[in-house]
Amino acid sequence: MKHSDDEINEWMGSALRKKLTGTADQPDPRLAGIILNAAADRPVNTLWAKAIALLICSMLSITPLAHRKSAGQLALVSKTPDTGIAHRNKSINLNGGHPIELTADHAEAPRTTKSRFKAKAKQTTEPKPESVLPALSKARGFEDVEVAEKQWPASSENIIAGNVDTSLSDSAVIADNGPVGVPDLKMLTARKSTFPTVAVASVEIPGRNATQPKPKRAVQPWSILFGFSPMNTFQLIHIKPNQQVTYQNFRFAPALSAKKMAYKFHAGIEQNGWQLQASYTHFTQAFYYETATDEYILKQGNASQEWVRKGIGMEESQTLNMIGIGLSKKISFSSHKLTRYLANVGVEYSHDFSARQGIAWGTVMVGRQIYLSKSTSLVLGPHLTYGLTKLNAARGRFEVQPYQVGIAITLEIHAGK
Repeated sequence: MKHSDDEINEWMGSALRKKLTGTADQPDPRLAGIILNAAADRPVNTLWAKAIALLICSMLSITPLAHRKSAGQLALVSKTPDTGIAHRNKSINLNGGHPIELTADHAEAPRTTKSRFKAKAKQTTEPKPESVLPALSKARGFEDVEVAEKQWPASSENIIAGNVDTSLSDSAVIADNGPVGVPDLKMLTARKSTFPTVAVASVEIPGRNATQPKPKRAVQPWSILFGFSPMNTFQLIHIKPNQQVTYQNFRFAPALSAKKMAYKFHAGIEQNGWQLQASYTHFTQAFYYETATDEYILKQGNASQEWVRKGIGMEESQTLNMIGIGLSKKISFSSHKLTRYLANVGVEYSHDFSARQGIAWGTVMVGRQIYLSKSTSLVLGPHLTYGLTKLNAARGRFEVQPYQVGIAITLEIHAGK
């Protein structure tokens, strides 16, 4: 069965066989000559070629001339400054007179900032310079000169001749290289300035030499304090020396009993962090003990036996109502997390008028301040009162050193705000 690609396959196979066996078709060696002869016999439009060649030659010849002309104009502009003389087609009249033709020889002028001019009179006789200079010296400056409206441009190449009128009797001629008659300028004599002296008033700055007053310390507002503290009382028992009696088995009241409870009322004022307070304290110190005897009791235990000394039970109880005065310092914390917390550290002295004895206390309180209003705050926190001295018991056999732990509640009224 024939396929559509069979012809292509046969043609490619035949071409490969010819290529491998060296029998492939070679190009005709006469092909190059045929192509060159055909190109030489083709007619060429010579008219366009000649026109293009002529245009190129004319452009090459015109370009150097235009460049040379623009360069000459630039050189003339740099040599010839703006002299302020009238336009080439305008005339200058000097009090009436004979016309004078003026020309500018810029080609021979030196490269300076000033232009040199040659003046040539139309008369055949040339007057002497001596007759010209005195007349020029009589001129009144620029008042006798009439200047035309238009000024010469700085890039002008030549100065065209104009009519110049002069009041001289003869024609004035300015020499080519001779100086113009200009009067000598004399330097002014330097004189000392005669400005009137200005009297400067002395200004005294107030307080410059005076001693500055010391800044006054701002007085902080003061507050009124009212407080109440419920407390629990504990004792340290000290037995007086030289006792012939032996004491044993000391016991204290339970922690939550009425004999251990104490309360304290205090009131005072506060200013600049210092607190001065008066207080009233009520507490009871009670404990149990035994007076030892010479009798012993044998107690039978589970694993052993124990001899116990027999004693006589006794109770010591004393109620104290003490009035005192105390001084404490409020300490504020600088940390932003503890701005609402404060501490009070102070000392206090209390006296019991019925028992006629007193005691010194050391007080420490740490609490949180809660503002109830703008001028009222409440301070809550734990409170510790420790006896720095000792109290005598009722029978005088012991010395008791109490300490109290409770909660302090203080109401502060900021009266100074």
